[in-house]
Amino acid sequence: MTAGCGYVLNAIWMGLVAYVLSWFAIPAFAELVQNGYGAGTDSIPEIHPLARMVVLRISGGGVGSGQAGLEFNIILRQATARGT
Repeated sequence: MTAGCGYVLNAIWMGLVAYVLSWFAIPAFAELVQNGYGAGTDSIPEIHPLARMVVLRISGGGVGSGQAGLEFNIILRQATARGT
């Protein structure tokens, strides 16, 4: 594989990651603008946020009130976690 092909594949991969993260970031920032930093719940989601978001995207539903910031936080932590 040539170096140019590697750069293209990396760009596609980063675009895909940014697209999936936008599923969580857009509702979280909209919730932040609407309710401020005090909004949210301390309850842990029953279903993994990524699985729930895929189902919501297919069914056309929305994120529950106060849950968008929490789910975005969970996804960012899991996406950037290092195995030790």
